[in-house]
Amino acid sequence: MSFQPEFKIRAFGIRRNICLLAIAAAAVLLLNPSFSKAILPITDAHWNVSSGDWSAADNWFLRIIPGFMSNAYVDNGTATITQSGAKCSTLILGSFIGNNGTVEITGGDFSADSALIGMSGMGTINQSGGTATMGDVHFGYYSTGNGVYNLTGGTLIAQMIEQGPGIAAFNFGGGTLQINNNFAPFTSIMPMTLTGIGGNANIDAEYSTNFSAPLSGPGGLNKLGFGTLTLSSKLNYSGDTIIKMGRLVIAGGIDADATSLIDVQANSVTFETVNINKPNLNINTISKSLSGEASDTFAIGASTGNGSIRTYADSNLLKAY
Repeated sequence: MSFQPEFKIRAFGIRRNICLLAIAAAAVLLLNPSFSKAILPITDAHWNVSSGDWSAADNWFLRIIPGFMSNAYVDNGTATITQSGAKCSTLILGSFIGNNGTVEITGGDFSADSALIGMSGMGTINQSGGTATMGDVHFGYYSTGNGVYNLTGGTLIAQMIEQGPGIAAFNFGGGTLQINNNFAPFTSIMPMTLTGIGGNANIDAEYSTNFSAPLSGPGGLNKLGFGTLTLSSKLNYSGDTIIKMGRLVIAGGIDADATSLIDVQANSVTFETVNINKPNLNINTISKSLSGEASDTFAIGASTGNGSIRTYADSNLLKAY
């Protein structure tokens, strides 16, 4: 008796199952890049010219264009992103002392799990357009590092921004910083300069967000998003403060020479456990709703918004008009 036909059928079935498993595995890797990173090696891509287009293979060493499994090193020169699809696992600018690497984002989109801006050398990102999604953003990663972000347009989406032991600067005007963290409160200890270049700085907070470092400079601030933005350091910027969405909590006071207009166009502003004694502070809200337990005399400015103001019992809002 011969079993050859049955053996052939079983062999065909095994080969078919192997092919199906391979197809399923490939689908998992394509649909879930984070899973694929855990089982596939991370490669390095190194910028190789003084200036040029990020998406051009000739501008990278060995023509390796960074992908979602690549660490992208721009240690010297300028890589420009103008179109969609630019990506990497970790972006490193200025990895060694004496390096000076720059990324220009003028359009399209860019994504990275994390960014080390000024790792040991100098690193700069200039963003005037497009969308950059960077996860964790670190400045001055080592003590010799110097990291700079100039945001004058477009949108930066981040879930953490922090300064290391090195030098750091975040110059912010006209663009939008969108907070992307719905699992835990977002806290930034990164000082920012509101430049006013391109208009007010826009902070889009859909979730609880706290800025504990100073905000200074000649520019102003627009609060966007439905979440609560808490400014726990004294305000030192001189431009207008406009609440377009959500809630703004001023928990660190306002410097005597800082913002003189708080325009509550929607939702609310809360003065929480602070001492505000600015005789030239103008607060605009169309509802003219003022609640709280503070005992000082209040006066509301022109009816240009539709929000409300709340003061806590231990705050002191004096001569606001």
